[in-house]
Amino acid sequence: MISKITKEFTILFLLIIFTCSGCSQSQTEQLLKQGNEEANKGNYDKAIELYSQAIKINPEYADAFHNRAEAYQKKGDYKSSLPDLSKAIELRPKSADSLGDRCGAYSKLDELDKAIADCSKAIEIDPKLDALYYNRGLAYGKKGNHEQAINDFSQSIILKPNDLASLTARGTAYRLKGERDNTIADIKGAITDFTEVIKIDPKNTDAYLYRGKSNLDINEKDKSIADFRKVLEIDPNNKIAKEALFTYFGIK
Repeated sequence: MISKITKEFTILFLLIIFTCSGCSQSQTEQLLKQGNEEANKGNYDKAIELYSQAIKINPEYADAFHNRAEAYQKKGDYKSSLPDLSKAIELRPKSADSLGDRCGAYSKLDELDKAIADCSKAIEIDPKLDALYYNRGLAYGKKGNHEQAINDFSQSIILKPNDLASLTARGTAYRLKGERDNTIADIKGAITDFTEVIKIDPKNTDAYLYRGKSNLDINEKDKSIADFRKVLEIDPNNKIAKEALFTYFGIK
């Protein structure tokens, strides 16, 4: 028979285990929260340090791996983000967010086929996440597949209307396709997208520059000049607009 003392010792031992486990979980969650707060302030090195502490306590903490990867990416260190994202995906294979972030990292590092594969898999998991189509569109665009890029950016815009990044990216894809294929319809598609960006953000100098170049592509010289001059009205020291006016129209 198990003695009363043995039973009491066993119960005490189990209570200690469960209590310590709870303390460990509470500690990692607190570190994650602190890391998120530092990341939101732009203190990415401090955030990485806090996420690393959480991972040291719990090497299976998927959120900490994912968030540390995001902090690396915010610093522009996409290469360092890859092992963390791969670990997060290993721990949570159905995480569309981690797959999407790894897609974005691969795209930045010009590993385009891997990027497309990750985003495509993530889209199967969560077909309503606009960022997945945007990131895959960027990868297709880098590969020169402007048709598929346009399709992806269009889907991103459907899911997130008036998104400046997707509108600008689609306009750029239309323009590149139009220049490659010598198709006026695509150039006009680019102008439409850049015009929409300007409606949303009237001081967006990039949109005026892109629209100015697109207008030039279809020989709309007056409109092109107006766009470049608008850039200088917003930013008098813009070298690209100054060079465009002088190079294409002899205007100083």
